[in-house]
Amino acid sequence: MEPTIHGEVVESPGNKMLIPYVELVRKLAKEYNAILVETHRVFIDYLKKQPTQKLTIDGVHMNSIGNMLMAKAWVKTFLTHIN
Repeated sequence: MEPTIHGEVVESPGNKMLIPYVELVRKLAKEYNAILVETHRVFIDYLKKQPTQKLTIDGVHMNSIGNMLMAKAWVKTFLTHIN
């Protein structure tokens, strides 16, 4: 699973800081032929829509909406790979 977000603004310093970590997780998933849940992409795509609903309680830790978005990413990834 990729890291999610650090701040609820796409271009926040925390989200920029996460980019190398996201890239490393993607590289490792490819190297080990592992299933990757693209949570960072999902969360950034959500934030790009400029939603009125927050995903976190403090910019990092998920609230119920953030948890649901993460769960949906996991389920979608799982369903894509079971066939």
